[in-house]
Amino acid sequence: MNAHDMKKEMYVDQKHEEHMFDSITEDLLASSSPVYLANIKKARSERKRYSLKEVRRMLDI
Repeated sequence: MNAHDMKKEMYVDQKHEEHMFDSITEDLLASSSPVYLANIKKARSERKRYSLKEVRRMLDI
């Protein structure tokens, strides 16, 4: 691996770490939101469950 490749790999790792930090921060902020918590409570109280096959069909994947 040459110096350019090493520098490029370090940049990618740094961006990945930044993305992970942003993602964790967003999750923590969302988890303290009353609306978010109410949506979780509602979803958990619903009896309807979806199989993986149904979810894939809904998302067209």
